[in-house]
Amino acid sequence: MRVLVVTDHFHPDLSSGGRLWTELSAALVERGETVDVLTSFSSYNTDVVGKARDVYRGISIRRLVSTRFRRSNLVGRLVNELSFCVVAFLRALTSPKPDVILSLSSPPFLPPFITLVSKMRRVPFVYVTYDVFPDIAVKMGLLRPGTPIAWLWERILRLALRNATRIVVIGRCMRGVVEAKIGRAQTPIDTIHNWSDSRLFFPLPRDENPFFDEHPKLREKTIVQYSGNLGRFQDFETILAVAEELSTQDEIQFLIIGEGARRQWLTDEVESRRLANVTMLPFQPQAELNYSLNAADMALVTLERGAEGLGVPSKFYPILAVGKPVIAVMHPSAEVACTVRESGVGDVVQQGDVSGLAAIVRRLAADRATTERMGERSRELFLSEFDLPVAVGHYQRTLQKAIRG
Repeated sequence: MRVLVVTDHFHPDLSSGGRLWTELSAALVERGETVDVLTSFSSYNTDVVGKARDVYRGISIRRLVSTRFRRSNLVGRLVNELSFCVVAFLRALTSPKPDVILSLSSPPFLPPFITLVSKMRRVPFVYVTYDVFPDIAVKMGLLRPGTPIAWLWERILRLALRNATRIVVIGRCMRGVVEAKIGRAQTPIDTIHNWSDSRLFFPLPRDENPFFDEHPKLREKTIVQYSGNLGRFQDFETILAVAEELSTQDEIQFLIIGEGARRQWLTDEVESRRLANVTMLPFQPQAELNYSLNAADMALVTLERGAEGLGVPSKFYPILAVGKPVIAVMHPSAEVACTVRESGVGDVVQQGDVSGLAAIVRRLAADRATTERMGERSRELFLSEFDLPVAVGHYQRTLQKAIRG
């Protein structure tokens, strides 16, 4: 089976999407599939930029030249994404003909272009929905609902969804949103969760963790950790309010790790509120991520109110892999909240419930036996449901079904 993967984030890009798609592509190659990738020169969270033509772990990579304005410039970012879509469309028309095309919902303009390629070359197309557009842009305040642009964008993407050979969603709540968009169309939908790799992420005893050699003041603390993108979709207000409430409990330390649009706001808030019980660290290199995740006694996964069904935090899966209890700060209907509640790997609290979250943190900090049992269940759940080989098997079956029609 020859698979053409089209995505703007790929190795050596260290965004969550870049890492996930590199892992999936490499695993497909290891199982005997041929994988060609069309991608950009994106280098998120790294100074390394790949070559125009490259082979990595058996994957044939073609990096395409498109505009490269600063990501902080919204208009420039939109131009970058649109220019990549145009160049990827033209290249996909002339690349070796695949048996199936695998492409993401991001950049948000890409699916209509891939739909055209699919029709013109008579190749099945699997549309993987990581983020639901334009809904997510409206939720982030980047697009006003009801405007002509929002209306047009919605219609174009609905058309792409309805014309895909198969659709992949990454959560049950997202499936409902996508089903509403495709209406009476008979496009099959597969739910395939994101994953992590048990070879890279695994439990590590605290006394063997080099993270504490670099941060010795944290060694004796009970660590409540948030690790990931410090973006617009995360509920940091509740976390900081709980840190304020627990500021007199010296044994509890909040550890926030990552980069993103709200990092400066977080830094300013921690300073202005004089939160000595909050430590902020930068993005951790991939080689050290297992150590930093293992530093947690409990891990926070947050989602802004109203974002359920529009995306699923990928940070959830490496947290399970290292065997940590999860506190899901989100609506109970969100995918992560459902999994946490059903599997007994942590607890769920709604956004803004400061007293509720504080009570959970106090309870888990005081009851080590319960915390350890939750962590063990996290690792067991991960190995059975969310390890890389499990996801690869699901994707292989979906791709084969798309080819068979």
